[in-house]
Amino acid sequence: MKNGYVHNHLISAVEQQFRDVGAKVCREYPVNVRGRRGVIDLRVDFPCWPIACEAESTTSRRADWDVDKARASGAKILLILTPSGSLATSCRKQLQAKEAQGGLGSLWVFILRLGALPEWLARYLPLISPSFEESKTDTPGKQTGTHS
Repeated sequence: MKNGYVHNHLISAVEQQFRDVGAKVCREYPVNVRGRRGVIDLRVDFPCWPIACEAESTTSRRADWDVDKARASGAKILLILTPSGSLATSCRKQLQAKEAQGGLGSLWVFILRLGALPEWLARYLPLISPSFEESKTDTPGKQTGTHS
């Protein structure tokens, strides 16, 4: 990554946390937004909920572009990670106008400090990646088990 220490630290930390819960991740995922090329810092794939993760380490001015890239990639969730609460607040303000105009569509946007990611994962991971108990096979072709 070419954006500096804080940016790279944010992406590395979130990448590891998603790998720890079994997600497939891809750094610098290419997208095309209305003929303009871009990359998503980290694409996280769960079966039903693709996630775009973007790190904003110094300014909120790219938050609109983050939304456009996430939507173009087909992501259902956009996580914008920041190193501080004040930058997270600034990103939220940046996106308020876009949200009011319906520019987020069906995209869920979460703006978090990196330290809040473990709590976010604990809260939302069961919704985006349902786990199943190990199925037991009683007879060939018949499986029993319960969803948790």
